Amino acid sequence: MGTSLSLTGVGALSKKLIQMSKLTFDNAVNDSLKAIYDRAGTSVYTPTDSGKLKDSSVMTEANSSANCSGEVGYTADYADSVEYGHRMRNGKFLPGQYFLRDNFEYEKPIFKQRLLAELKKGGS
Repeated sequence: MGTSLSLTGVGALSKKLIQMSKLTFDNAVNDSLKAIYDRAGTSVYTPTDSGKLKDSSVMTEANSSANCSGEVGYTADYADSVEYGHRMRNGKFLPGQYFLRDNFEYEKPIFKQRLLAELKKGGS
């Protein structure tokens, strides 16, 4: 997948949670990845014409031994064109629908709350 999104503002939370429990951090990350992936399988979060784009959603789980890197994306060859927009044959530009970005943005505050909840569990 050629598209990358990053989340800022949770670095200190992430580091503390990793120190407390790598497995717990992996679970928080994977819960968010799974939520993004589940939403990607719906026509609310993924533009649907034939259903091929929606059906091409994929997820790779994160684990702390791999720097806690996971992915959610689409394998359809036209996914980037729908996400970011593209020029049509008649020369007009069709704007992007930013469905993956919007899905990711929706999850960001939820992910932060997951991290905070895990920290509270560890502190009690």
